[in-house]
Amino acid sequence: MPIRVFNYGGAAGWYIRKYLGGLSSAYWYRLQYVLRRRPSQSYISYFHSAAEVPPPLSIAIETLDRCNGTCPFCPANIRDERRPFARMEDSVFEKIVEELAVFQGGAPFSGRVLLSINNEPFLDKRLLQQQQLLREKLPAAFIQLYTNGSLLTPAVMDALAPLVDLLIVDNYSMEMKLNPPVQAVYDHVQAHPERYRKMQITVQLRYANEILSNRNGTAPNKKGDPAAEVSAYCTLPFTDMNVFPTGNVGLCCNDTLETTCLGNLRYNSLPEIWQGHDPRGLGRLIYDADGQTLQTTFSEVRRMMEHGRNGHPFCKRCDSVDIGYSFGRVKDVLKQMK
Repeated sequence: MPIRVFNYGGAAGWYIRKYLGGLSSAYWYRLQYVLRRRPSQSYISYFHSAAEVPPPLSIAIETLDRCNGTCPFCPANIRDERRPFARMEDSVFEKIVEELAVFQGGAPFSGRVLLSINNEPFLDKRLLQQQQLLREKLPAAFIQLYTNGSLLTPAVMDALAPLVDLLIVDNYSMEMKLNPPVQAVYDHVQAHPERYRKMQITVQLRYANEILSNRNGTAPNKKGDPAAEVSAYCTLPFTDMNVFPTGNVGLCCNDTLETTCLGNLRYNSLPEIWQGHDPRGLGRLIYDADGQTLQTTFSEVRRMMEHGRNGHPFCKRCDSVDIGYSFGRVKDVLKQMK
């Protein structure tokens, strides 16, 4: 089956998120903190003890900082968006891909690559050409794409089929059913399964007004207590890179407003930014978008996070758990070490 429809917890989970959103969010994250604490500690210890800085497991690139969704849990929704409009220059995108092509000791990057962070990727008319370049230059990478499905068509799906390993469609709706564009795509894929033999497609039924994380107090429907500290470990600074349209590399995907900067691609390469001032790295200074030397780099953030997220001013106010894909890879790495 090339396409599947998935709903967390089935019908019961849907109605719990709909009518008990605050409680379900709070208890879900508490459970995840408990389940992920020990593996997170183990991976952080492995990262710091490695002879060379391990590569990121996932790299997300946002080429256009806009979304057409109205999701109340995200400050990047079309009603609450506050960021200045930014569109990544083609030269910056090409630089990223070229650096990824030799990222791992001269070999192409083999982790996950996706062209979305908090945006709707299909708003960028260059998306198919960008995906083509990724597929050509990064044959070993796992190319993933998130979308709300509103701009998908059968023709677009056919074009994407050879370029993307996994397409996740977040079908946000007030009812537990597929939106019309997603339904059309579902029917098309079901009618032509031979075209999608190499592409996984997952449609996630999502309640449109559900409550997720507070995103450091910026989520419109879950501000929370901005002074509350969350001591749970977070492995994102050890697993993920997020590149914004300006060329800034931010701390993580929960920085929806792009307030953090751990380096800018006009002045440094992806490997340099990832390694930061780590003594095992390249030893160069890391610069922000204005060409000023940064004091807080990836290596400094990791040092702050050694004993939990309350060591970093931004992270201690965020109640999010790690990204599912990256945490799955964390467990894979730990298994290989046994």
